[in-house]
Amino acid sequence: MAVKIQNLSFRYANSPASVLSGLNLDVKNGECAAITGLNGSGKSTLVLALSGLLPEYKAGEISGEISGASAGARVLENVDSQILCETVESEISFFARHSCSGPKKTPAEIADNLGIGELLFRRTHTLSSGEKQRLALACGIFCSGSGLAVLDEPAAWLDDEGADKLLGILSGLKESGAAVIIAGRRLERLSPAIDAYYLLNEGKLSACAEPEESAPPVFCGADGEVFLKAENLAFRPPDGEAVFSGFGISLRRGEICGLAGPNGSGKTAVSEILAGIKTSPEGGVFLGGKAASASELRRKARLVGQNPFNQLIYQTVRQNFEAARAPSETLAGFLSPILNKDVSELSFSQAQRAALACALASAPELLILDETLSVMDGEAVSSSAKLISDFARAGGCILLVSHLENLVKSACGRIFRLEGNCACAK
Repeated sequence: MAVKIQNLSFRYANSPASVLSGLNLDVKNGECAAITGLNGSGKSTLVLALSGLLPEYKAGEISGEISGASAGARVLENVDSQILCETVESEISFFARHSCSGPKKTPAEIADNLGIGELLFRRTHTLSSGEKQRLALACGIFCSGSGLAVLDEPAAWLDDEGADKLLGILSGLKESGAAVIIAGRRLERLSPAIDAYYLLNEGKLSACAEPEESAPPVFCGADGEVFLKAENLAFRPPDGEAVFSGFGISLRRGEICGLAGPNGSGKTAVSEILAGIKTSPEGGVFLGGKAASASELRRKARLVGQNPFNQLIYQTVRQNFEAARAPSETLAGFLSPILNKDVSELSFSQAQRAALACALASAPELLILDETLSVMDGEAVSSSAKLISDFARAGGCILLVSHLENLVKSACGRIFRLEGNCACAK
């Protein structure tokens, strides 16, 4: 289904400037177009417009015409906002029942097509962000029954295996005559399926060359004494087998340490145990050689989780920032482009930026960053790296959790890995 956009403009309510201004785009059947741009440039707003969610979902003024986008697959950046049901099987069944073409495939068949058959009987709230993204893609693409797919940061949370499977699916969609529109950054893993790139800048869209991958940022730390040590940790979700067991880790003051592993390996569970949010049925966490309670860990640690919107509880960025224990001019400067925005107007990456600054402003001793830099642009990652490095040099302890190997390798002297129910330090 070809898609054509003519003179599309959109301005958020209470915002003086338009985020989209006279935008034009033509994507033909069998083509894949990629929309790139800096954080906050309007990529996700364009996806919402193509999804028919403006201005109902986000209040504002819209004008222009969009043809050919009345039906199709939509996968938004915030995957949590799209998951409705308690289990993976019921989620797939719901979308299959209400799809354009009807439930021609069983939930098991749909799950197997995207390689998530092993998730079929899991509860959706126990899934990792990568697993949730694979589920959202399965529901959106296989249940849409149309020739259009609009995907916002579709590979942001996927490990290499998941990205390879998505690439195969996109190629299959194009071969079937579908039009595909992808918005986001770090699209290099999907580049073989992309026919044209467009840059969104100051509300305007223009053709551009394939963006080059940003150079890894520079992180600086200075290893000191051991701050935290964990031994023989384990995690078993209530609806599945043990994800990992026998995991141990030590974190030093001034150190930027890494935790890596594929989707579903347990990285977030480790992060939540160390932050005092979850408890391990085995082993323990120690501070200063003494067993630490969950409440003590919560006092000393701040976890910036995978969905930053869950941590921004006040209406504006400024209100969230000023509610922290030790807001500073440096952190306020880091937030200056978004400090006066409503949280509801933030892009996902801007929300990551806000959550990071608020966590640092709470003056923790341990900062745990769970995929916090995953969809930030190069400038935002570099400025975040400076804040993180300053925190480490001042004696703070940092655990950087990510499936992005280049990021972990550039930032961390020591890297712990979770994979296949085993854990090891590198």
